[in-house]
Parts: sequence; C-alpha cells; structure tokens
Amino acid sequence: MLDARRAQKAAKAAAYGARVLASARAARPNAFQQTIDKTVEFFESLGIPTRLSAYGAGEEVIPRVVANLKANRRLRMGEKLDITPDEAGKILTRAL
Repeated sequence: MLDARRAQKAAKAAAYGARVLASARAARPNAFQQTIDKTVEFFESLGIPTRLSAYGAGEEVIPRVVANLKANRRLRMGEKLDITPDEAGKILTRAL
C-alpha cells in the first residue's frame, strides 16, 4: 500500500521509518523505499509472505475482487476515502 500510494503516504512513511524502524536515514531521498524494504524484510523474517502470489492469488482474482467491492458498495475506501474499487484493483495487481 505504501508503494502504491507514495505521494499520499510520504509524510506518514517518513514518520514510520524514523519511529518504528528506527531508521536514522529517514530524511534521505531513498528513505521511502528503505521503509518499504525494511517492512517487507521484517514480515518475511517472521515467515509472513508479503506478495499475494505467495497465497495462491493470481491476476484472475482481481476483477472478482473489484466487482465484489462495487457490488457491496465499497466505493470509497482508505483513511481519506480516496481509494476506489478500480484503484484497489491496481494496488492488488502491484501486490502480486
């Protein structure tokens, strides 16, 4: 999610990187990517996959997820209600 929403999450990712991950490099230009990389590394070190494909999900499920979101009137999601079902589909595609 952080990677897909870079522009919207830049400040939050910097704070997370500095506080939670104790990244002394939080102010550097590549700090955003380092925060993502360290988060993935942490979950993977616990044996928790971070890619949907690791759970057996492929591209074929994304249209169904998007359709279900629309059918269940989940038209505005996220903390700022700025993620549409179609945007969710793009985020899921990036997570394969």
